Amino acid sequence: MRKYKIIAVVILLLILVGGGVLAYQYYSGSSKNNALQNDETVNWKTFTDDKTGYSLKYPAELKVEKTSANGLKENIAKFIIPAASAAGLPANIWGFKSDFLVFDIYREQLEGLTDGGHPGYPGLTSKEDILGDEQALKNGQFGMSPGFSVKESQKVVKIDSTLNAKEFTTLGMYEVCDVLPTRTLIFFKNGYKVTVVLQAWAVDKITSQLPQYFKTDEANCGDSPIWKNQTQFYKDLADKTIDSETEAGIWYSTFDKIVSTINLF
Repeated sequence: MRKYKIIAVVILLLILVGGGVLAYQYYSGSSKNNALQNDETVNWKTFTDDKTGYSLKYPAELKVEKTSANGLKENIAKFIIPAASAAGLPANIWGFKSDFLVFDIYREQLEGLTDGGHPGYPGLTSKEDILGDEQALKNGQFGMSPGFSVKESQKVVKIDSTLNAKEFTTLGMYEVCDVLPTRTLIFFKNGYKVTVVLQAWAVDKITSQLPQYFKTDEANCGDSPIWKNQTQFYKDLADKTIDSETEAGIWYSTFDKIVSTINLF
């Protein structure tokens, strides 16, 4: 009798252990499937820059147009609204069209770099400043503060968990009437400076959806909305206080998702 009791206990333990393993596999698999379903970048397309040694993903609905390069300052990728091609924008190699986003990737060769205008930096920038940024990032520091950027947005981030990059946001440049939400990422690799820029051109929608962040200045800007408090707008986006389904929320989160897909090789 005792022998049968021992056998019964062993069988019961085997059933419990086997059930636990099956349950773990089921729920673990469900979690992985849910994660894949929630990760919309799974179905995005991939852009690869073999010269610099990285790839990134972009929304699959964006369409590509081939254009031309521009010397050492190549605009190698562009997501652009249809009307933008007539707006005097720089030459590019790739163009991606969307409803309201403009997404550029610039590649600059550090050898032969000159003083002048450089993507990511408003106005004129010296070669020494750019090379200083490269060294600062190697040391884990942000480096030069870009003009017009929101101070709270300036930070050093890791891309692909290994390489330091600088990230910042500008919401307008040069004049009080300017409203152009822009997020920028800059990193250095294989003798190149790479600048990733995402702009939200749906300004009318942003100002109408989020009027609390804007005001008017009829004397200087007519009835066009201008910024009331750029810092608060940025903080509320970063804290996810602003609805992610608004045009501003989509712009902000799309940039984060694109950056998260960067793969170095």
